[in-house]
Amino acid sequence: MEVVPRVMCDLCTYKAKQKRYLQRHRKIHFQNPDEIVWYQCEFCSYRSKKKRHFGSTFANS
Repeated sequence: MEVVPRVMCDLCTYKAKQKRYLQRHRKIHFQNPDEIVWYQCEFCSYRSKKKRHFGSTFANS
């Protein structure tokens, strides 16, 4: 079994297999709340940090 090197977060105990996963982790957990961009639905109270999640409110309509 091959051992996969881990990239460690310097702010907590999180370990990632890839650098991009660590970047995503830091953005989600340690981003300044004032810098978060929210996508708001024009028809309901749903909102999301990710635009790709935003479209899911209309997926079953």
